[in-house]
Amino acid sequence: EPFPQVGHNTLAALSYMAVFGIIAWECLTGIVLYSDILGTHALRELVGWIPRIIDIQILRMSHYLFMYLLIGFAIHHVYSAILVAREERNALMESIYTGYKFAPEALLDEEIDAALHGSVSSEAAHAAVANAAKVR
Repeated sequence: EPFPQVGHNTLAALSYMAVFGIIAWECLTGIVLYSDILGTHALRELVGWIPRIIDIQILRMSHYLFMYLLIGFAIHHVYSAILVAREERNALMESIYTGYKFAPEALLDEEIDAALHGSVSSEAAHAAVANAAKVR
């Protein structure tokens, strides 16, 4: 049984870090590609050295590849959010609009205690989730 958490799990956090890295690469390659065609002198001075290190075709191909990866991530993200919200019935999607998400009070206390003191008692967290499951 997965460890119960109020927020995102570790894999989701790593995925978001990768997505932010891809977005940064998209911005950089987009600026380089723009400066190569229509950029100003100042823009060419700023990023004009990059095509001398990495071939412009590799930059263009990686720009398009990462664009499609981001589109795929967006589709997967929406699908997963709706699926998890329906399966867990914890108002995950509704919390976007209302600001309220349902979680057992004991689990919230455990998360706050872990954040304040750096210790986690998984027994209490598992018991809280088991009690919440009985309520359903």
